[in-house]
Amino acid sequence: MSDEPTPGQDDQLEDEPASERENHGPGFRLGLILGAIAGAVIAALAAPSTGEELRRNVAGEAGLGPEADASTERVRNVLEVVRARVQEAADQAREAADLAEQQGRARYAELTGSEPDTTS
Repeated sequence: MSDEPTPGQDDQLEDEPASERENHGPGFRLGLILGAIAGAVIAALAAPSTGEELRRNVAGEAGLGPEADASTERVRNVLEVVRARVQEAADQAREAADLAEQQGRARYAELTGSEPDTTS
């Protein structure tokens, strides 16, 4: 195929105003505007939900509904109890370590005949 215009084609292009040749006329502008509006609407509809909304949607689609909320609450309660027990165990371990350190310093002082170090 040749890139040369066919007879009469050149004449058609010259008859169109320059603005219509460059942007394809008012139909192009209308299509551009409608496309931008449609894109904005689709983007708004497809935008991600908040975490809470997403969980509700997933639970609803899975058929869980209120059961998922109840399960979530039970898990939170268990985690709260576990967190409290771990904190209590950590506190007890810290106290035991402090006591062992004090007893070790006292025994060291006793064996070496020096004064017990109580700086820490």
